[in-house]
Amino acid sequence: MLSSYIFIILPFIVLLTGILTFKKYKNSKLKYFLFFIFYAFLTELSSYYIGFILRKSTFLIYNIYILLSTIFYLLLFYFYIKRNNFFIKLMLIIFVAFYLYNYIFIQNTLYTSQTNTLLLGSIFIIISAIFLFVELLNSDDILIINKLLLFWVSIGIFLFYVGIVPIFVMADFLNYRGLFDYIILSLNIIMYSCFVIGFIISKKEYNI
Repeated sequence: MLSSYIFIILPFIVLLTGILTFKKYKNSKLKYFLFFIFYAFLTELSSYYIGFILRKSTFLIYNIYILLSTIFYLLLFYFYIKRNNFFIKLMLIIFVAFYLYNYIFIQNTLYTSQTNTLLLGSIFIIISAIFLFVELLNSDDILIINKLLLFWVSIGIFLFYVGIVPIFVMADFLNYRGLFDYIILSLNIIMYSCFVIGFIISKKEYNI
């Protein structure tokens, strides 16, 4: 029960921090990231209400979140990466097509978690993040990388999904051990902490 509250509190803290520091990135594409965080907060809030108060299934809520969050992250990387854009566009098309295929023939969105889609999306996000890091390391931005909100957002996303892949591969074992929820919570704490740090220490002149 406590972990459910934490899952709600984490995006709320990020949302509040993002609102208070909005002037730092209001003229950049990252302003849309704040709307995404608001959506993540609403997802956790509605999931808690439907799952714990109404005692209904939350598969639909989280499966839609898997779809929209993956699309958002891939588009975020697509718009900031100068090279390899074609590959990200291709991964986006493959992901959406696989989501529909998985929904129709394998894992119904209403009755089970789309873990297959999550794994594929996670791999695509990790690859896209690596593309971005390579570009940053080979550009002048490396000198001010800690002042870029984009870097902190990307590193948070990267660390989360790098952790997600082995977790879902070993999901049955971890459920047996009772570690699954704690690891997922830890990954969320790491990711959202990176977002908060980025909002706080990034500089307006470097957020484009």
